Amino acid sequence: MDHYKHITIDERETIFLMRNHGNSLREIASHIKKSYSTISRELSRNSTGKSYSPSKAQEKYKQRKGNCGRVSLLSNPQVFEVVREHFCEDLWSPEEILNRLVVEKYPVQISTTTIYRGIFNGLFDNLFKSGSSSAVRHLRHHGKSRHNKAYQEKRGKIAPNLIKRNFFAIRPNMKWYTDITEFHLHGQKLYLSPILDGCAGDIVAYSISRHPDMHLVISMLHKAFKKHPALNALTFHSDQGCQYQSPMYQHELKLHGITQSMSRKGNSPDDGLMENFFGLLKTEMFYGQEYKYHSLKQLKEAIEKYIKYYNEERIKSRLKGLTPNEYRNQALMNGSINVQLLRLSS
Repeated sequence: MDHYKHITIDERETIFLMRNHGNSLREIASHIKKSYSTISRELSRNSTGKSYSPSKAQEKYKQRKGNCGRVSLLSNPQVFEVVREHFCEDLWSPEEILNRLVVEKYPVQISTTTIYRGIFNGLFDNLFKSGSSSAVRHLRHHGKSRHNKAYQEKRGKIAPNLIKRNFFAIRPNMKWYTDITEFHLHGQKLYLSPILDGCAGDIVAYSISRHPDMHLVISMLHKAFKKHPALNALTFHSDQGCQYQSPMYQHELKLHGITQSMSRKGNSPDDGLMENFFGLLKTEMFYGQEYKYHSLKQLKEAIEKYIKYYNEERIKSRLKGLTPNEYRNQALMNGSINVQLLRLSS
């Protein structure tokens, strides 16, 4: 679109006349002060055979402009209210707001550029509860500026390291661990985000996606919470990835009474349990076996199959020769018996 919007109907008439007089594209470009590629595209996309019509070219441009017009935040009041609430009240960044819209599947498709445009056009000025009048000032708080959208996101709240490499738990749902790992296949990437329990080492829930975004992490959480709604005594450990520092992620944990824990910056042994699982997974079903997978779909199915095998069939010496699921069920049963004995003794 951009190479059409600066060509006026008068300039198209000039192109038509000079082309008929036998002028070269470079001569036409020099005369109307446009680039050679602009003139070339104009003629190739708007010519029928060898004929070029300025009026038809202008009509096509207007049609394209109508189809590709910018989406305004004000075009959908519901979306605008969501953006206003999270930006002005919760102080979320545009990227975090867009992830929330994607997760909740709002019907209107917008981009972070749309949100930035609304901010810089003053849609949210004087709407902050904190008293700050400038939305751009809030962006600076997130480490962003109008001239640098490819910013490195400012870190959110860092949780303390509560695990301190004491990875294992005496019963299920006491300690959970999560991280994201990347698979490279034929120039493409696939990402796995699992939750591992510190008791039996079983995979509680997982998500697989082409993108390591918030949707990958939040969908994993929702699967886990659906299976295990009562998690008040749980400590959930991760690294300091931006997904785990986002207000959206931390809000989900607080809703379920979960205590967040994070490893120290640049200290991978603090995530030793997850790193061990990823190494095991890739060694047993991926490294040296890439030729088996002709597409990301096949790789995704293989990962799902391995996780099922890991939980239900792969025995461990640490678990006294049991599979993770068997050990988990046994631990839950023993915990239930102990609770009953305590009640009887009291």
